[in-house]
Amino acid sequence: MKSPIPIVVTLFLTSLTLTLVTYGQEYKYGDIIAFSRKNICGIQPVTYKHYAIYIGSKRFEEQAPNQDIFHLTGSIKNIIPPRTPLSDCVYGKLADEGKNERDNYLDKIWGKEINLPDITKRIKEKYNNCGPWNPKKNNCEHIATYVRYGLKISLQVSSFEAEHYKQDPGDV
Repeated sequence: MKSPIPIVVTLFLTSLTLTLVTYGQEYKYGDIIAFSRKNICGIQPVTYKHYAIYIGSKRFEEQAPNQDIFHLTGSIKNIIPPRTPLSDCVYGKLADEGKNERDNYLDKIWGKEINLPDITKRIKEKYNNCGPWNPKKNNCEHIATYVRYGLKISLQVSSFEAEHYKQDPGDV
């Protein structure tokens, strides 16, 4: 009699592969998507999240066919003439951003139905019109929560400041 282990392992790997392939398919228009990031700040690694709005197959005038997210982003390449802003609200590709997950963290306390036409209106309002990136007042999380809820909120900034305050109360 043959061992059932190879069959079980094959079924598990097939299931895992199907889950990974369809992972992005679970998102709905207007979902906040979080991407894990790591950056070196001095000598200590700092883990943070990048946020975007999932737009999926919804089409906007300026959007390329393969772009399925909307986010505040920037690139060091932009400091080379013609000196475009380092950051702005643009369309992008979910596949280019790495590991991701739905993070509609305010839905539980929001208490209102998410209004999809308002999301569309806010995306059109903010496209190429986000203003300069500011870690405390205008970051990718602020933009994602504004587009979904109509409020600029960044719990990530608040958490970082609270932790920093615990370490050095006189330096916040």
